[in-house]
Amino acid sequence: MNTVEGAMVFTSLAVTVGLLLAGFSTVASRSAAESLARDAARVEALGGNGSGFVSARHPGAQVDVQRTSIGGQEAVTVSVHVPARLFDVTGQASIAVEPSDY
Repeated sequence: MNTVEGAMVFTSLAVTVGLLLAGFSTVASRSAAESLARDAARVEALGGNGSGFVSARHPGAQVDVQRTSIGGQEAVTVSVHVPARLFDVTGQASIAVEPSDY
């Protein structure tokens, strides 16, 4: 009887540890997606190519860049969609566009 019970306990522990590791990996991917979106928004705000920046850093990511106006100030919103272990995650960042007339 001890062998069967031990097998069940070790299987449960292995599944639990596997799910915990996959969960931590997904949370880390979410943080990386937020950071990537923030950096891409900065690149776009400075007049660069944010989509190209994301493609160079993470080839599997999908990027959506939108230019909007908030209170008369032009802004950029970047969404980055990245595949993760448990499910796909999205990071989003908005930043005001830098004035170009210096």
